[in-house]
Amino acid sequence: MNLLTIIVPTYNRSTLLRRCLDFIRKQHPQVPLIVADSSAAAEMKVNESIATAHPGLRYFAFDPSTPGAQKFADAVTKVETKYACFCADDDLINVSAAIACAQFLADHPDYAACHGTYVRFSCNEAEDIQFEDWEYRSPSIDGDDPALRVLQLLSNYEAPFYAVQPTAVLSAALQACECGKFTMMQELANALWMAMSGKIRRVDGLYYFRQAGDAATHAFSEPYVYLSERFPTINVEYGDMAKALVDRFAHASSDASRSVLLRTLYFGFLVYLYRSIDFVQLSRTMVPELPTEALLELRRIRPRAFQPGIRFVWEQMLTRIGASAKRYAGYDRGTDPRRYRAGDRTVWISRALDETLRKADRSMIRTLFGHAGGVIAAEGRQPDRA
Repeated sequence: MNLLTIIVPTYNRSTLLRRCLDFIRKQHPQVPLIVADSSAAAEMKVNESIATAHPGLRYFAFDPSTPGAQKFADAVTKVETKYACFCADDDLINVSAAIACAQFLADHPDYAACHGTYVRFSCNEAEDIQFEDWEYRSPSIDGDDPALRVLQLLSNYEAPFYAVQPTAVLSAALQACECGKFTMMQELANALWMAMSGKIRRVDGLYYFRQAGDAATHAFSEPYVYLSERFPTINVEYGDMAKALVDRFAHASSDASRSVLLRTLYFGFLVYLYRSIDFVQLSRTMVPELPTEALLELRRIRPRAFQPGIRFVWEQMLTRIGASAKRYAGYDRGTDPRRYRAGDRTVWISRALDETLRKADRSMIRTLFGHAGGVIAAEGRQPDRA
């Protein structure tokens, strides 16, 4: 009996959809799959032909103007299993890990979601895969009451959107997106609903591979973009979202304390904002988008008008951005990552990631990608040094 359905939303990216579906099917030919497609007519026709090549896959077309949150919520209504998760068309998922997460939830009904560690990767024009760094691997959120779990989530925020969830929780969390106006607030509402609904388990091992993308496609979803564009109104917008979310949750849960939850949401947001502009995180976010030379030049800037406290913060930020850029300079030239060959394909694993991958995780990467297309060298082959 199938426990889990994987939902793949797609929009005008047929090549990536094909890759995603092939990767899933080569791991597990029977896992239930749903494709939610809101592409333009020509691309939709291609996607439908891709979907029909996978027996057991159910394909649903949506109007291209359908908002993302609505498309996701409507797709969940098609799920026939007790548990479900999303996999973006440009990402890749470890199916065996996702099924294990579903089983964990079946055995632990006090949990609202379960996932593992996430790795960020990119592809170059030659279709070589480059594993860059860890994306998500924060601890489990395991507080015994909703307010404590909210604080745990916001204190070390990593979006649990792609986690495996009970289908009922997944549906309610998506409906909670209605409480926010912009993407970042919708994402926060979704994550907060999950945390209020139950514990969120982080299991050991690789679960999900996120492809690095162009930040221009994520307007108002990345915290630093939202902060820079909408800073004057951010508190009002968050406050409106928090009140609507708590009212909705209190109506659905008889033991929810509205006042405690709301105070926790307000306080937690301050911690979230601080974490969002953390120097190290900011430099890591900016590096892929700006030339290394430009980042190194930032260290020379010394603003005169700032008061002493602000000057210290600014200088610390520039120093850390410069140090991060210097570290990435060798990485960008291909001199830093470890290189693995597989026929005419190459896989790069950044040295920082390679050194923190345990033997089991490294083996899992090779097994997954070797099985799904021979992308990574067979286990036991020594990596070539770049």
